[in-house]
Amino acid sequence: MKKLYALLAVVAMVGAVNAQTYLFGTDANADGVFSFNNQVICDKWVSAADATFIKTISLYNSVSAEANTSLKVDKVGPGTDGVAGTAGSITGAIEIAKTITKFNYTGGSVVFELPDCNHFSMTLSATGDICAGIFTSANGTDWNSKSEPGVRLSAKGIYSYDITSLVSSTSKIWIKVVNGGTGGLNIHDVKIESTTITPAVDPGDGNSITLNDSSSALSVEYFTLTGVALGSNYEALPAGVYIQKSTYANGAVESVKISKSKK
Repeated sequence: MKKLYALLAVVAMVGAVNAQTYLFGTDANADGVFSFNNQVICDKWVSAADATFIKTISLYNSVSAEANTSLKVDKVGPGTDGVAGTAGSITGAIEIAKTITKFNYTGGSVVFELPDCNHFSMTLSATGDICAGIFTSANGTDWNSKSEPGVRLSAKGIYSYDITSLVSSTSKIWIKVVNGGTGGLNIHDVKIESTTITPAVDPGDGNSITLNDSSSALSVEYFTLTGVALGSNYEALPAGVYIQKSTYANGAVESVKISKSKK
């Protein structure tokens, strides 16, 4: 039976036949570029660092350094000369935590979980040397390096990179960007295209809509708003607001904030 939920925020990734679409839908600009400069919109897509509940974009702290990876929507990045706030600078970024030793990829990271990938480009900046390792995985656990030397520049400043040739995939894929530099690395925006997803659904008016029939999903899980797993039994949940995460056979993942009323 289909359920009718009050939609508060949706990240929907459902099948589309041979249609190339932008991952972020109307949350991106007309060219499909999604910028990390709006807290409300980014919260729909980006998990907090090392969070239990994983969204499309997940943040991870540095392994080797005592530094955190974080979303900073008000951060003013460096311009073309590597100095914050100068010509060419962009406001808003995910700041990836540094590593201890340059070119040692144990710094912070950002992971993108995608049903497939036809295009992936991003804007990076740093006040020191830019060094980003690119890794991919078919299961989100076992990683393969796709970049030797990767996105390495002995130069500071702001640059755009198209890494499609490294990460293109017709099946589900996880893409990880790791900071291999000894200073923070900023991702200001990304552009991702796919053939098996449609744009995010976000009417923004509080109205109820009918989502996919959860009975057709391979798995359905429920979480608190802070990411605590509550299992898969909807009927056992008390009245309240939760995150429902549904996973489908084609690799699509649908994460929805739902409200359950008292009986």
